[in-house]
Amino acid sequence: CPKVMLETALSAFSADFLAVAPVTDARASNEAKLVDLELKSKNIWLRCRLYPGPTGMSLYFIDVTHEKARSGEEIVSLSLLRQLLDTSPEPAALVATNWRYLLVRRSWQRSFQLEGRALEGLSHKKVTPALFEALPDVDVRLKAGEEIKTAELPLQLAGQEEWVRWELRPWFDDRRQLGGYLLYAIFTTELRQQRRVVVEQREKERKLAYHDLLTGLPNRQLVYDRLNEALTRAYRQLGKVGLMFLDLDGFKKVNDTLGHDVGDMLLKEVANRLRNCVRQTDTIARLGGDEFTVILSGINGADDAALVAQKIIDAFAPTFTFGDKV
Repeated sequence: CPKVMLETALSAFSADFLAVAPVTDARASNEAKLVDLELKSKNIWLRCRLYPGPTGMSLYFIDVTHEKARSGEEIVSLSLLRQLLDTSPEPAALVATNWRYLLVRRSWQRSFQLEGRALEGLSHKKVTPALFEALPDVDVRLKAGEEIKTAELPLQLAGQEEWVRWELRPWFDDRRQLGGYLLYAIFTTELRQQRRVVVEQREKERKLAYHDLLTGLPNRQLVYDRLNEALTRAYRQLGKVGLMFLDLDGFKKVNDTLGHDVGDMLLKEVANRLRNCVRQTDTIARLGGDEFTVILSGINGADDAALVAQKIIDAFAPTFTFGDKV
């Protein structure tokens, strides 16, 4: 570094140099100072070492304008990144290549319950270890420049199960050096719940459309589909299908004398007894009123159907009792 007397430097740069606080402090304290000074008239920055002495002040300086410009660019880059994270609709974070947090969006802190915690030095691997169990090669892929998008992955947060889709991207600085990773977390827990409600509602609607509300048995519409399936299967396998129609003698009298509530209980009990007489591959349906049908698939002949018919007759032999009603 060139060494000049302060007064010589002043003539080369600015007469106001003497009024700069670090210079006056060095003179007043008689102690050496290291300061960065901006010479606005020359648009340059100098890093100066000031040495006051008995006969004046010695100055060593170097031009650090390029360094200051680079620092300013990095500040601008970080500012832009911070704005990018804050304008993201999803929780977002910037981490170093060792997964320690550099910048995080406020919604990230809320979503991962990090509010009030010091994030400096905190590793994302400790916050969501399940992500790295699901993606053991994530570091290799990101360092190779790959952008990673995952399916929904489970995540435990404070004892609650959450579901998250991840978007992970490598982040390169202005020198095209890998600086870290950009992380986006799309929480889908609520969406999954909504989908489950929709599926359950559709299943309920389907059941209502194809099942009898009182007994839970397939209704007339579904029994036709089941019969068609059984006949198609029997045709392909050279098998046989048994079809039975049943109704209850005196059912109208039960409703008229004992009431419809007892009549409904009777129909439910009839359905239960029929279920115990057939296989799971067979179909019992309520066609309406006191009419039922039974589809026996994959039987060998009429004798098999006769055995099931006798089983049904035997099942109906015991008395139906509902409280004090018989």
